Amino acid sequence: MLKKTILTIFYLLISGCNSCEDENITQPLPSVIGCMDANACNYNPNATEAGECNYVDCNGHPINSLWFNAKTDGTWGVGYNSNTEIGGFQITVNGATIISLINGDAQENGFSITFNETNGFIIGFSFSGATIPAGTGELFSLELELFLMSQEIV
Repeated sequence: MLKKTILTIFYLLISGCNSCEDENITQPLPSVIGCMDANACNYNPNATEAGECNYVDCNGHPINSLWFNAKTDGTWGVGYNSNTEIGGFQITVNGATIISLINGDAQENGFSITFNETNGFIIGFSFSGATIPAGTGELFSLELELFLMSQEIV
């Protein structure tokens, strides 16, 4: 009888281990809700479920704005913050001659950019209808020859 009881207990222990495998099943990680757009101010690379994205006031610049950013190599970056896709742009630079344009987000997204060095007129668009995604970045950089204004003090 004792052998039968020990065998029964041993059997229950062994058969109970079949459920031990269930404990080793990897449980799904909890979902992380967050912005999954790398161009947004609040992009979360760990997000597994789409949440709200913020394109407003990235890096201290107001929404739908352009600005010049002086670079260490003497060129000027043209930054942007847009809450919608950019389908084209037209910019006029006063007080400088445009020497050259350097690649940025516009060219990386298939835009053609042309400029007139003397009147400072710059236009960019895509022949294929491509757009620059909403967000913050640098459209392109410019090499400029600045005009220095002199004042005569009387």
